[in-house]
Amino acid sequence: MIRRRCTPVALTDYAYVPTAATGALIAFLVKISEDGWNRAFVVLDAAALGFWAITGAQKTLAAGLGWLPALLLGTLSAVGGGALRDIVLGRVPAVFGGNAMYATVAAVSAGIMVDCSYAHQPFTGMVLGITVGLLFRLVALRRGWSLPNSPHWQPRSRLASYLGGKGFHLALKQHEHRTHHSTEDRGKAHGNS
Repeated sequence: MIRRRCTPVALTDYAYVPTAATGALIAFLVKISEDGWNRAFVVLDAAALGFWAITGAQKTLAAGLGWLPALLLGTLSAVGGGALRDIVLGRVPAVFGGNAMYATVAAVSAGIMVDCSYAHQPFTGMVLGITVGLLFRLVALRRGWSLPNSPHWQPRSRLASYLGGKGFHLALKQHEHRTHHSTEDRGKAHGNS
């Protein structure tokens, strides 16, 4: 997210490629049942959520930005990475629903990293951010915790009611109808010339 005029660390630190290759080799050689993988995935995803949140926050602070950008970019790094993974796997990203506080966990982990960095304890922030993120996410999943979502929210104006209800779907249908007919008209005009 933060672009500086320097070579990416993955190209200058020789530990990145062997680590990725080792992970790929382990994934290729170790046989895990689907049920075992599903259980392991929940724990790994929770740990990765905290890891990417603290990494995003740490990189933002290292770039000289303040606590609010660090909190936002830490959260965005974690949530964006998980969403990208889910999209590549053909799943609805966890952050878009039924997510057991996915973004909240990322924000808490990033916040811990920011607080500890300002207290000159970045290593403590890394350990606490990942640990609290992991535990918070697993407890939220286990207990079914979630923030209120859109079905519980009610529009407060006629315009919001219209846009959130049938009006939005009607406008979408009209747009699709216009698009479909204009495509047909272009096809007919092209076929007649």
